[in-house]
Amino acid sequence: MTANPEHLLEQALGLPEQDRSEVILSLLEALDEDDDITDAELLEELEHRMKEGFEDSVSWTEVRQTQ
Repeated sequence: MTANPEHLLEQALGLPEQDRSEVILSLLEALDEDDDITDAELLEELEHRMKEGFEDSVSWTEVRQTQ
C-alpha cells in the first residue's frame, strides 16, 4: 500500500521541531545525489535556519510554481 504524500506531509508538519529535522535529514540521505555539502554542513545550515525562524524562506507552493 502506498501512502498519500500529502497525508505524510501533514503528519510530518505536526511533529515537534527536532523530529521534523530528523525526518528531513533521513529524506535527504535517501536521495541518491552527489552533492559537495557534507552532513555536518547540512546539519549546521538546518540548525541555523531553525534558529532564524525561516524568515527569508520561500513557501513550498512558491517553489513549485517556479518550476
